[in-house]
Amino acid sequence: MCFTISNSYCSLLKLCCETRNQLQAKKLHCFILKTLVDAETFLLNNFISSYHKLGNITYARKVFDQIPQPNLFSWNTMLSAYSKSGNLSEMERLFHTMPKRDGVSWNSVISGYASFGSCDKALKAYKLMLRDKKAANLNRITFSTMLMLSSNNGLVNFGKQIHAQIVSHGFDSYVFVGNPLLEMYSKAGIIADARRVFDEMPERNIVMYNTMIMGLLRYGMIEASEQLFHSMPEKDSITWTTMITGFTQNNLHKKAIDVFREMKIQGLNIDQFTIGSILTACGGSMSLKEGSQIHAFITRTDIINNIYVGSSLVDMYVKCKHVNYAETVFSRMKVKNIVSWTALIVGYGQNGHSEEAVRCYCEMQRDGINPDEYTLGSVISSCGNLASLEEGVQFHCQALVSGLISFITVSNALLTLYGKCGTIEKSSRHTKHVLCIGLLCQPSTGLLFEKCLVAAIIVASGPQAGLTTASIYVAFLPDSKEKQLKIDENQFGFFL
Repeated sequence: MCFTISNSYCSLLKLCCETRNQLQAKKLHCFILKTLVDAETFLLNNFISSYHKLGNITYARKVFDQIPQPNLFSWNTMLSAYSKSGNLSEMERLFHTMPKRDGVSWNSVISGYASFGSCDKALKAYKLMLRDKKAANLNRITFSTMLMLSSNNGLVNFGKQIHAQIVSHGFDSYVFVGNPLLEMYSKAGIIADARRVFDEMPERNIVMYNTMIMGLLRYGMIEASEQLFHSMPEKDSITWTTMITGFTQNNLHKKAIDVFREMKIQGLNIDQFTIGSILTACGGSMSLKEGSQIHAFITRTDIINNIYVGSSLVDMYVKCKHVNYAETVFSRMKVKNIVSWTALIVGYGQNGHSEEAVRCYCEMQRDGINPDEYTLGSVISSCGNLASLEEGVQFHCQALVSGLISFITVSNALLTLYGKCGTIEKSSRHTKHVLCIGLLCQPSTGLLFEKCLVAAIIVASGPQAGLTTASIYVAFLPDSKEKQLKIDENQFGFFL
């Protein structure tokens, strides 16, 4: 009889969790304390879990401490609550006081460390788990967690070791493990291994197909991704959106638009991510007609007020050279973030409306939104186009105070600003600062910066004198011989 009552209470608790009603859960708890002399352990375990789900870890612990003889499930439930809430110090304390552990206990600890940025501790816990022969019960959850940890932290070699353990434990045919394995190899760019894992899986679900297609598209393997896409037994909205996004990222804008049209015909759910990707394709190909049609489609859906969609519309219209349309969309947006403002500011600059870019930037600041490196770099470039040294210097100060000076987009924009304003002394001082923070020592950014500086020297000094001065400067740049930064008038004309 008591067991039946406890089951009923558990059903009520589940309802409290589903409706996020913590007050009702507390009332139920109070009623049970008054009416049941010895509540069953499994009922109290449910209260621990329920309080955790409702965000009250303190009450969950109080329930745990009141259990006369907590069983292993009680310990694991409390441990999981700490793990999922990120309370790692309490998780560790509880784990070390456990009279008995099993694979669930170890998985909770490893997952807690992995989910909240303690990569080294997660690796250490996994190695200790392997040594704990009595408690260690490696399963698909263990391997899946370790694969995701390897993938998110770029630990490819360790991930390969996990792969070998998966095979030796006979989990290589499990879809639950196969998908994070695919993702790990794809993120690392080892597409051949990713494809081998995919092909050797006896069964594949739609998530695996989507992950494999995403990996292929990420590295420009267009034909292979299309073949896999067409061979799929079933597709969902994520599949179609993955293809659209992949084509867009590979500058195959027409293909992206064609896939979107087919997706609409199929009647699949189109969300803000699909819309964001297809609008990027329309902007990249300057397909105003298609972009306007998508805009009309959006107005008939409930995502018209989505901030991500609004920002994408602004970006699409400015890339299609219709700044007035972008302004209209921007003005109608109920909520704006840094992405929205940056899209319009960059759009103004790219379409020759530099004064409007500066005005819009100041308005953004009055709204209390702080710039990122792209916003600040863009407005500084606009100051350069206007030859507005005074405003440019103010933005330079802002870059120094905010720390955004360390980004190459901001540094290049400042260099171009001072070059166009004819203040080569400030360009030189700025270069010394950049050398101090090490930007010129980074192969991916240094060469671009150096070329911008040399171009600025030519503008400030005049073509002939500038070429001589620039040549002398290049000779003193780090690794200038290895980079072979040759100077000629045509090259500088291109940079400018």
